[in-house]
Amino acid sequence: MSYTIETAQIQAAIDDAARAGGGVVTIPAGVHRTGALRLRSFVELHLESGARLEFVPDPALYPVIDASWEGAPARIHQPCIFADGEEGVSVTGLGTIDGGGSSWWEAVRTGTRLEAARPTLISFRHSSRVTIRDVVLENSPAWTVHPYRCDDVRVSGVRIKNPADSPNTDGIDPESCRNVRITDCHIGVGDDCIAIKAGTEASNA
Repeated sequence: MSYTIETAQIQAAIDDAARAGGGVVTIPAGVHRTGALRLRSFVELHLESGARLEFVPDPALYPVIDASWEGAPARIHQPCIFADGEEGVSVTGLGTIDGGGSSWWEAVRTGTRLEAARPTLISFRHSSRVTIRDVVLENSPAWTVHPYRCDDVRVSGVRIKNPADSPNTDGIDPESCRNVRITDCHIGVGDDCIAIKAGTEASNA
C-alpha cells in the first residue's frame, strides 16, 4: 500500500516558523507519516487531538550523526525528533507520536547490523527551555525521551507506551542535564522508566 511521506512539508513548516522568530507548527487530526525531523529555536510542534505522527522505519530517512551514548562518542541514526543547540523547543498536544519501533527491534533480535545505532524518539542536545507536554509517545526505536546536556527541561502529562519486550526502550533518560522536572507521566516500557544519567566515559561530545 502506497502512502505519502510528509517529512519535507513538516520540516519546511518548522524552518519557516524559525525564520519568522518562532511559532507553532500544528499537526492536524489524521495520520501523518514522516522521517527524521529537526526542531528549531522557539518552535513548538503541536499535535491536535486525533493526530498521529508516524515515523517510517526506513534507515535512509534517519541520517547518521555523531552523538554521545552514556558519555561515550557514538554514531547514531538521527532521532525522530531532534534539536541541537536550540532554545525554547516544545513538543505538545493530545496527539500520538509513533516511532515505528518494531522493525528496529527486529534488527536487534536477529543480529542484523545497522549502519549506526537506532534512533531515539525525541532527543534534544545542548538546548535550553525544553518542553514535552501531554503527548502520547509509543513504539520508540530505542530510548524514548533523551535530553542531553540540556538546561530547564520540563516533561509533563506524557504517556509513554512501548511493549514490555522491546529492547532498550527506556522512558525518560535525562543525561548530564540541569533543572529537569518530570511530572504526571505514565510510563510503560521495555526497560527503565526514568533513568538519570551522567555518562560513564569522559567525553566532550
